[in-house]
Amino acid sequence: MRKSDGTFSIGPAVAEVKRAAPLDRLIRERLGARNLPQKNLAKAIGRSQGWVNKFLNGAGHATIDDLVRLLAYAIGMQGLSDMERQLLKAWKRLPQGSQADAVEFFEDWVRREIRVARTRRIAADASGEPPA
Repeated sequence: MRKSDGTFSIGPAVAEVKRAAPLDRLIRERLGARNLPQKNLAKAIGRSQGWVNKFLNGAGHATIDDLVRLLAYAIGMQGLSDMERQLLKAWKRLPQGSQADAVEFFEDWVRREIRVARTRRIAADASGEPPA
């Protein structure tokens, strides 16, 4: 909202956000306390070591996706593999209406692979040979 002197006033919601500790600062502190090699962190979140260095030192900016990956890493969740990132990128390119079909297809495929593995294990146990 513009004041009569030409400056802008901030609303109460914006003021509240400014008083709160920024999420990225909290993530920086948490990661800094773990003394992790920046190279390892970069690999885990799919960013360069240079980007991680800038971010941890307050000079870089993170996207929402970056913050989610950093947060997951900071709380001890394993980062995504290259293949998982590739799968998520493909997923995001799907039209929203096709995403449910893709999930159903993938879940059916996983169930089929589990059944095949179970059948092979049972056959191997019966024959005394190691499973193929």
